[in-house]
Amino acid sequence: MADVLFKIEGTPPPRLDKALARNVPERAISRSRLSRMIIQGAVEVNGVVVKDQKAKVAEGDQIVIHVVEAADSHILPENIALDILYEDTDV
Repeated sequence: MADVLFKIEGTPPPRLDKALARNVPERAISRSRLSRMIIQGAVEVNGVVVKDQKAKVAEGDQIVIHVVEAADSHILPENIALDILYEDTDV
């Protein structure tokens, strides 16, 4: 798990989710993923876990986002028999 730490600078949007979408550094995290992370409790504002997307933020607030990296998928190809319905020299 990697943590993203930053401080709200300038005049932030009034809602936490919009402030995060505007201010998240170094990583491209979509607004929908940020919203899910807030609901799941992966976002702290000034050391307090916040689960409300509409929570107010202010300039100078310290934000920590606990980013869980996606697990590697081990899907392998499988050799299966296919029925050929049509075949010619161009296909």
